[in-house]
Amino acid sequence: MSEHPILLVKHRIPYPVEIGSDAVSFALLRVLQAEFPLTVVSIDDGERSLHGAEYLRGLGVDVILERRAGTSKDATLAGSIVRNARLVFMGESRLLQSQTAASLPSCLDELTRRRTFALAQFENWATARYRPFVHCPAALLNHDAWFRTVEAFARYERAPLQKLFWRLETRAVRRYELAAQDRFEWRLFLSEEDRRELIPERDPPFSAVLPVPFPFEPADASSLDSHRTAPIVLFVGAMNVRFNVDAVCYFVERIWPEVRRAVPEASFIIAGRLPSDRVRRLAREPGVRVDGEPDLGRLLRESQVAVSPARMGTGIKVKVAQAMSAGLPVVGTPQGLSGLAHADCLLRATDAPTFAEHVVRLLRDQPYREQIGRACHTFYREQLWMEAARPKVIALYRHMIEQLEQPIPARVAAPPALRGAV
Repeated sequence: MSEHPILLVKHRIPYPVEIGSDAVSFALLRVLQAEFPLTVVSIDDGERSLHGAEYLRGLGVDVILERRAGTSKDATLAGSIVRNARLVFMGESRLLQSQTAASLPSCLDELTRRRTFALAQFENWATARYRPFVHCPAALLNHDAWFRTVEAFARYERAPLQKLFWRLETRAVRRYELAAQDRFEWRLFLSEEDRRELIPERDPPFSAVLPVPFPFEPADASSLDSHRTAPIVLFVGAMNVRFNVDAVCYFVERIWPEVRRAVPEASFIIAGRLPSDRVRRLAREPGVRVDGEPDLGRLLRESQVAVSPARMGTGIKVKVAQAMSAGLPVVGTPQGLSGLAHADCLLRATDAPTFAEHVVRLLRDQPYREQIGRACHTFYREQLWMEAARPKVIALYRHMIEQLEQPIPARVAAPPALRGAV
């Protein structure tokens, strides 16, 4: 194991894996944990955090939890009114207001004065506020260009007042997210698209696209097609999240009718925890089923097509990688396949008719469907699975630490192989 300890600053323990960003964070932690001594500092969210911390400590990771300030996720009406008022009159992001721990600054200050770390990695732009309290070189891991997602929330919002709030939130997040990049010695991104959004300069130094690792075990290649006997189309995602709700509504309203006309026996399964009322109402449409407590392993084995019809969001789509790990062909919009432009096996559609055509062909043409599914499986196993990504990830972190150990005038930008590595 390397003698270079790394500090990870998070708002959320990434175990158990419950949301998409957890999967990337968890896989990255597992890869780094085998090579570097790790310390994780995170906000205590209660029972879930305690369970995750216990698991990580069992792996040899040092975990420190700090109590969240305010009520749980500030979900009260009064909390919402206060956040909106601070957004309107002070320009403070509502997300930043809700994700905070009053004791975290003093914890980080004391920890990094007492112990030496080769690198502190701050996960996601919202943690950047704690950078002044960490006394060692630091990197910011950007999971996405969040202001672009919030901008889409405003675009598709129908209620005038909420549209105004989302526009103000976009402005607040963009200002903070862009400024946050300059606080760190290194900036990491999950896609080249996000890097261009957040660092507009050409070939920016001390930045890199992370070879994103995923924790999903690749399915047995010999049994990829044995259970796919029914024309099932699958969407996977937390169904209380705005961009996932918008995605499935768009698919059911604009794409699904064309698919059903061509393949009347087809089924569309929306699989994800905490489906909203709007999502549950989609089950009234012919062939649509909403499963709030899915047996995801079975659905991934039995479905014939996975879809990612997002109209908003950046970063990298974990649901796509998960489907690929199971050998499922995937059809998606440009936003739904963001971060995976290098995966030629994915089927892209920029409009609803083209999206429907891809899904119909996959459902009707078994040899074509199996060919695309196997190509997706191979790509995942060879490039995205954390065991395949491990050497590139370790090489990147070693390079960052070596650069940070050099006197400032002697530092150079990341080599091209790392800058563009995916």
